Amino acid sequence: FSGLQLQNSLVALGMVAILLVVVAGFVSYQQALRLVESGAKVAASQALLSALEIAEAEITDVEAFQRGFVIVNVDTLLPYRQALVKIKEQIAKIDALIAKNKRYEDAAARLVEDTDKQMAFAEKVILARSSNRINEALEEIEAGRGNRFTEKIRGTIQVLRQQEKLVLIARTESLNELSAGMTVTVVLLGVLALGFLLLLLVASNLYVQERRRIENLTSAQHEISQCLAESGDLNHTIARIVQITCERLEWDAGSFWEAAPDSALRCLVFWHKPQVDLQSLALENNGRVVPREGTLVGKAWSECRPVWVADVSCDETFQRSNLVVKPGLRATFGVPVIADGTICGVIEFFSRQVRSADESILEIFKSIGNQLGQFMQRKYQQREWQVNQARLNAILVNMAEAVVVADKGGSIIQHNPAAVEMLGGRLLCKPVQDWVENSIYRAENEVCPPEDLPLMRAVNQESVDEEEFLGYNETHKSGLWVSATARPVRDAEGDLLGGVMVLRDTSERKEAELRVSEFYSMVSHELRTPLTSIRASLG
Repeated sequence: FSGLQLQNSLVALGMVAILLVVVAGFVSYQQALRLVESGAKVAASQALLSALEIAEAEITDVEAFQRGFVIVNVDTLLPYRQALVKIKEQIAKIDALIAKNKRYEDAAARLVEDTDKQMAFAEKVILARSSNRINEALEEIEAGRGNRFTEKIRGTIQVLRQQEKLVLIARTESLNELSAGMTVTVVLLGVLALGFLLLLLVASNLYVQERRRIENLTSAQHEISQCLAESGDLNHTIARIVQITCERLEWDAGSFWEAAPDSALRCLVFWHKPQVDLQSLALENNGRVVPREGTLVGKAWSECRPVWVADVSCDETFQRSNLVVKPGLRATFGVPVIADGTICGVIEFFSRQVRSADESILEIFKSIGNQLGQFMQRKYQQREWQVNQARLNAILVNMAEAVVVADKGGSIIQHNPAAVEMLGGRLLCKPVQDWVENSIYRAENEVCPPEDLPLMRAVNQESVDEEEFLGYNETHKSGLWVSATARPVRDAEGDLLGGVMVLRDTSERKEAELRVSEFYSMVSHELRTPLTSIRASLG
């Protein structure tokens, strides 16, 4: 996964987890509501059964106190009344418990009606017994009217008890089922939460690894760019790039291959981690030449694209597999180093692990390959410039003619030893416009001002051809005749850079010309003198 894909996967995973938690929470909430409702119903059934049992017991008490009250004396009046009040209150409580239950409406109505009748009968008996009409009270009791009412009440209560027991059994079973379902749901939620937690931990670990990998890639790219910017020795810089890549991106060894004669490639640099025993491979690869055909570096060179082999031990086309597999290396990749469309070399890396192609590494190394190619091109150009400069310096040093170069401001930027010998060192330390007057002459008595000097005229974009000057300096105190040629110096765009002047020593020619002139003068004088004597003698 790339960093963006992994990040999107984590976001999607988080959304799915949130959705599942919401659904599971809603289901659990509904089950909890049903469980609470079912529990309340069970509690209501239990409370109704308890009230019915109490009411049945109190009916028995009413019957006992009723007979004892009539037969014995009025002393049992208070317990009898209390029993009646209790049964009245208990029936009212039962009526309140079943008031909202429609299937018990008829039974509740009968229960209340029979209770009211029982209360009316009790009041009648109590009134008769209180008036000493014992026979009348006994007749009422022996007639069984009170027992009929209590039996009706007891029968209704028993029917209600049987029905409510069945309801309680059903509700209890439903409650147990809901409890079991709730337990299963809680267990499933726990398993689901644990699974997502583990998945989240794995995904987080992958994300951390991906972040670390990206940071290492960025750090390696930054260090490599900084290494290239330092512009050190070519071999040292390439070795440093290989080292940075191996240390930051967890590769064990790397090498750089450059072009060799006969369409081959030569190993210029090989580096490996100290803890990995690759000395034999290092010695084998030191200056090794391999053909381009059938090798990974050759394929990267020929096809001008990165090449990745996940396991060289399984790749029959990899010619150097024995050398690589023997020390335990497996994965490898090679990237061409390109500058201005021209391949300068191939950089190659090895790992002891089987590693699938990593597009992010290949993409970064495409950029690094281009940067390294530009660096190599600069180094080659710098090397070529140094060779040309050394050649030029050798030519200038060995020239008999003096060469002086000035920038467009007139400052001397280069000269050769012949210039020092002809013009003197002190003069060359100054800008042309500051050269002291009365030291250079056009003729023996005609001083040449600085602005008319050939080099200054060249700086002012004027060409000078074979003009002679007489100069005096600390070396040639009696003077030195030179022939000067000067030209403006321009760059490829035609902009003025300065001027160059070439001086050739013409003192010997001048002396020869002077001797010839003196000879001509003497011969002319000698020839004129005899003719004068002859004319005088002839009078």
